[in-house]
Amino acid sequence: MARESVRKMLKYSAPPGYRRQQPARKPKLDPWVGVIDAILEEDRERPRKQRHTAKRIHERLRDEHGFSGGHTIVKDYVRLRRLRQREMSCRWCTRRERRRQTSGKRRW
Repeated sequence: MARESVRKMLKYSAPPGYRRQQPARKPKLDPWVGVIDAILEEDRERPRKQRHTAKRIHERLRDEHGFSGGHTIVKDYVRLRRLRQREMSCRWCTRRERRRQTSGKRRW
């Protein structure tokens, strides 16, 4: 066992865990991140049923831009981007409360 490992074990009662110094590099995906972001930005204006899926984005990258990477890295990136883009909504408000807030009248 290495001395550094023993030193860390004595220093911490519980293991500190792994901390990544830099975000993971994606050498196959990085050149096409701008294209994916543009597609997702266009999709924000479209109705929900007409938006691109991760599979369709991968197919467009492969056919139109010569992308040689796999579907999984595209899917993971699209999922993270959509989570960041999602707008927070007031789901706890009921329809009646929302009507009351907008109309200024009391409706029962």
